[in-house]
Amino acid sequence: MMLLAKPPTEGLMTACWRATCAADTRATRGIMVTSQAFDAIGQMSKRNYPRHVQMVSDITKEYTRMIPQYENIADAQALASHKANDAMAGLAEGKLEVSYSNAVQDRYEVISNIALAEANNFHAYKEKDFKAMMERFLDGQIDHYKEVLTKLEKAREAIEEL
Repeated sequence: MMLLAKPPTEGLMTACWRATCAADTRATRGIMVTSQAFDAIGQMSKRNYPRHVQMVSDITKEYTRMIPQYENIADAQALASHKANDAMAGLAEGKLEVSYSNAVQDRYEVISNIALAEANNFHAYKEKDFKAMMERFLDGQIDHYKEVLTKLEKAREAIEEL
């Protein structure tokens, strides 16, 4: 390579100091356009996280905090089940009256139905919320990657024009 003058101090775009000036300037512009496109994509991705990914994390944490509450419901149902079994055994052994055993069985049925209703309710809300959350998340990701694709296409067009 043959040098025409000493290298410029203000950057390659202001002056050309090599014999292959036109080709070097185009290459430099191409690198610059590509670099700017990827910088813009990086900034878009940085903004994308709080808008979309953080939402998924927040909703997941909300449900995680709710789960221990259902442990108490399951414990109450298990205790009622043990009492119902004990009442049945006491009735079989002749230690309890039929009316008392039936009352315990009725309470067990009520507690079991409440526990099942709570579990079904939680599952229905969770399913609905997760569906809506994932739809919003995926829509946001689709929009984000459409913007990324647009930036890349513009960079490609700029490269083709060099």
